[in-house]
Amino acid sequence: MIKLAIILKKLFPRIFSVVKMEANNTAKTTVTIVTMTIVFTVLKKTIGLRVSAQEEVEGLDSTEHGLESGYPDFVPRELH
Repeated sequence: MIKLAIILKKLFPRIFSVVKMEANNTAKTTVTIVTMTIVFTVLKKTIGLRVSAQEEVEGLDSTEHGLESGYPDFVPRELH
């Protein structure tokens, strides 16, 4: 079995290179998914991922940033 792998590797070096790269990419993807799952779980349990319902209704521009509007061109104006 090992001899067959050596022979195939000599005959098709690019295939083995691609398989090695794909295995490496799969490992990186797995580490990223596990790490981000842990990070978001810790954030969710400690400070939360969402704002309160009241802040959502009032708008984040005013509650989080102290602005009347995040878009200067759309600042509400009084009608005369």
